[in-house]
Amino acid sequence: MTSKIEGEFMELQLMKRKISVYLPTEYKLDAERIFPAVFLHDGDFLFRESIDIVEQNVKAGLTEPVVFIGIDSDNRNDEYTPWEHDALFSDWSFGGLGDSYLDFVYEQLYPYIKEQFRISEDIALGGVSLGGLISMYAMYRKENLFNKFILLSSSVWFTNFMEYMESSTMDYHPKVYMYVGEKEGIEKTNIQKKNMVPNSKRHLKFYKIR
Repeated sequence: MTSKIEGEFMELQLMKRKISVYLPTEYKLDAERIFPAVFLHDGDFLFRESIDIVEQNVKAGLTEPVVFIGIDSDNRNDEYTPWEHDALFSDWSFGGLGDSYLDFVYEQLYPYIKEQFRISEDIALGGVSLGGLISMYAMYRKENLFNKFILLSSSVWFTNFMEYMESSTMDYHPKVYMYVGEKEGIEKTNIQKKNMVPNSKRHLKFYKIR
């Protein structure tokens, strides 16, 4: 049985894009308090169904209350990829609009959220699959706005991404949480099968020695 949610969900529109926001219970209880924030791709997919567990953990003192911001995308295959890529399937191409998408996140969305809500400088960016890929790309491509990154089953099979990462510089050291299953991609018949897990381990090793 799902517990009753005590915090508040709301939906906003920014430049014709839907933004989902979750405010913890503590947000209304203390008008002076500022909160860490987590910006996530794919709308509220990664937090809406599990927010009751987050609230339970806050009550138990296992974590602190956090503001979640979910960013919708009408075409994740285009917006969550750093450059164009051949289709893996007949109807599954990649448009490489990641730079434009990140410009929106960094230059439009973040200032707007900062103005509208009491969030601190402790902010994270994260996503799953292609959402993890574009978050990883942001680590190397953008200024150090986010100091934490959440990379879940990131699509590091993406052609030339590892080479891009290893040839790029990073002048800051964000905290990174990475997760990938040891058998991810095993049932695929394309480059996902060959590169998913090995490239994830390659990235982790490379990041640790930077």
